[in-house]
Order: sequence, then C-alpha cells, then structure tokens
Amino acid sequence: MIKYILYTLSFFPVWGLLLLSIDKPGQLGIFLCLLYTFYSCVLIKKTVKEETQGLRIVKFIGPTVYLIAFAFTGKIDLNFLLNPVLAGFVVFAISSFINEKIPSVVSQAAMAFFCYLYAFSIYPMWNTVAEDPSEKYDFSIGVALEESQDTSINLKDFIFLNANRDTFSLTANDKFVILESWNESCAPCIKAMKDLPPYYKQIADVADQFYLYEYDHKKVKVDFDKVFDFKLIEDKQKILVDIESNLYSKYELSGYPYFLIFDKKGKLVFKHLGYGSAYQSALQDSISAYIQ
Repeated sequence: MIKYILYTLSFFPVWGLLLLSIDKPGQLGIFLCLLYTFYSCVLIKKTVKEETQGLRIVKFIGPTVYLIAFAFTGKIDLNFLLNPVLAGFVVFAISSFINEKIPSVVSQAAMAFFCYLYAFSIYPMWNTVAEDPSEKYDFSIGVALEESQDTSINLKDFIFLNANRDTFSLTANDKFVILESWNESCAPCIKAMKDLPPYYKQIADVADQFYLYEYDHKKVKVDFDKVFDFKLIEDKQKILVDIESNLYSKYELSGYPYFLIFDKKGKLVFKHLGYGSAYQSALQDSISAYIQ
C-alpha cells in the first residue's frame, strides 16, 4: 500500500513539471512524460502478486485529482480534449487495465506511437490555441517596427517562386502588400486560410495579399507541385515560395503563420506571429489600422 501511495503522489511533481510547466513544456518533455506514465504504471503492478481493487483506487488518486483540477481551471470544450493532462490520464488508464505483467512488444510499440503522435503532432495544436492571447497577440508591434526596423531592407529586394515556377518580385505599387506565411503542417495556418479570405476581399482595393510558403530548405525536400496546388488556397497565383528562406532569414523570423504588412514603398510596418479563430476580429482590426 505504501508503494502505491508514493507512486500516486509522484504524479504531482512529474506531471507538474512536464505536462503543465509554466514555461510550456517542450514536445520532447511531453513525450518522455507520457512514456513515464505508461512504464511506471506497468512496473508498479509488478511489485505485487495481484493488484486488488483497493490498490487500483489508490493508484488512480493522483492522476484523477490532477484531471479534476485542470477541468475546473479551464474551459470544457473541444480544445480541452486535446490538453496534455487528459492525454496523460488516457495513457495512465490504458496502462492500468492492461492485464499482462509485461505488455507485449506490439502493445508497447502502439503506446509509444500514441505518445509520439500526441507530443509532436497533437500537442503543438493544443499549445497554439491554449496560449494566453495577451502574451501571443501583440497588436501594437507595428509601431515598434516603424521606429526600429532596418530601413535598408525592402520587399522589392526579395525573389520568390510563383505558381508558374517563375522567379517573382513584389515591386512597390499603389497598394500595401500583406504576406501570410504558412506550411501544410501548421494547424493555425489552416485556420487562417479558412477564416480570412472574406476579409482580404474586402480590403483588395488597398492591399494585395499573398500566401508565403515557408520550409526548412536545409532539411526538407519540397514537392512544389503539392505546394502550388494546395486545396485550401483558391487563387493559386497568390501562392509564393520564400526561396532559401531569404525573407525569413533577413527579418529574423521563426515559426508561422506570420502576418507581414509592407507599405507602398516596400517597407515592413507590421508583423504578427500566430493565429486563432477567437482573435480573428482583433487581427483584422489591427491590419486595417495599418493599411488606411
């Protein structure tokens, strides 16, 4: 019984540090925490000849308290179903009801795959949506850009690849230019593509908007046919590829989606990282303020 009490208490520091870190746990930390949850549950059962119902209840106390506390401090919605505490509880529950003393290789491989899938695919989606908008959405950053940016950098100096597979530059004209960066693996990018086109049509008289495809050219070999035929972008002529990530490197950008506004002279006057449907109106209002 003492072992089971200590075991259930161990979830508080482990989950607290790796699943709910104040600084947001990394994907590797999430993965290792889920694996710990699985294998620790398997090992604790090996310490007794037979796991009784009472021991099983004791074992569930720590994870259950954590799950209830998280439910009371957060909003119960679709995003809640993707949160790391619930994922940890699912792994724990499955591990607890596996009958074998030592799970089969197939069972272990399946659990490791789920942990990896959640940590590196699902968790980033939840983490993006769950972030505090007051920290993530700084709609005044354009003011700072006007005062501090390197004025020697200009949009017209960058060369992009367009849907015709030609090199293409965005020269200054009588309109503002809005670049919305994206990658097919980026869930917020997909949301933005679905939400913002009606707004872009409203401001078409004063601003040209393009979708700027971003990728790690050193690590990823890109199929440009798929990029320029991406189904969620209706007008394929609006798709541009940032060749060798030159624009991203020059402006020291990281991540996506970025929303970049360049004035009629090609000067960057506004940049904003991230997107969530809940903050669509605030982002649109901020863009509108810079293109008047």
